[in-house]
Amino acid sequence: MEERINSAESVLRHPGPALRSWWREARMAVPLGYQLAKRDIQAKYRQTLLGYIWALLPAVATTLAFTFMRSTKLLNTGDTQIPYPLYAFLGAMFWQLFSNSLLQPMTVVQASKSILSKVQFPREALLVSAVLLVAIDFLINMSVLPVVFLAFGAWPGWDILLLPAIVAGTVVAGMAIGILLVPLNLIFQDTRMAVQMVLSFMILITPIGYVTPAEGWLRLLVTLNPMSALIEAGRASLTSLPMPAFASWGPTVGGSCVLLLVALAFYLIALPIVVERQSA
Repeated sequence: MEERINSAESVLRHPGPALRSWWREARMAVPLGYQLAKRDIQAKYRQTLLGYIWALLPAVATTLAFTFMRSTKLLNTGDTQIPYPLYAFLGAMFWQLFSNSLLQPMTVVQASKSILSKVQFPREALLVSAVLLVAIDFLINMSVLPVVFLAFGAWPGWDILLLPAIVAGTVVAGMAIGILLVPLNLIFQDTRMAVQMVLSFMILITPIGYVTPAEGWLRLLVTLNPMSALIEAGRASLTSLPMPAFASWGPTVGGSCVLLLVALAFYLIALPIVVERQSA
């Protein structure tokens, strides 16, 4: 049995041993994270009437809402160049991917709060579980795309080769923020609710159901939103829409990767401290 000694000394004074320990635990976290995700999925959908369809409903509901606002002239969507329901659904699907990636780390760690102080296991497993839960929801949405494409007579072109990079960048962007907020959410449980309120505002300044305006204050807000270009790139990779320049969405992916490394280090350092003080 492995002997583990917890010390109050900061890991920043001796980063080498800490990095080796984190790497060793990261390799152990993958199979455990898989089992945790499997358990959570079974518990989530076991007693539901619609089952896995619930993973699809948020994007469908968002699409219906934008379609209704467009048909009643409440929203000026602009020329989408492709059938509008397809345009809105793809935008909602990538937005759901980002928001799930942001919220899932806080949800998973909060749900496991009671065992964190009682059972010694790689804390990275919770993050692996969160990634798998996000991936499964996204794959369920992707599984209906052939039917959607057939219904609207629209099919992706060669830009679909960029889809894996765009999906990975979207997940990294959400996970980086979510992981960074995990310790704060354990201390103040209203952190997640505050994030949901911010996301409710951000969806209005993200080109999910409308084309980015050519001018005006809304164009400024959309341009300043780092997720705008990434979602537009994801939509373009699955349709005949022109792919945005890499310079518009690439920096978001690169910056998110750097932020993810910082968030992981903060998570591994801060989580044991937060758990210990709350269990004292």
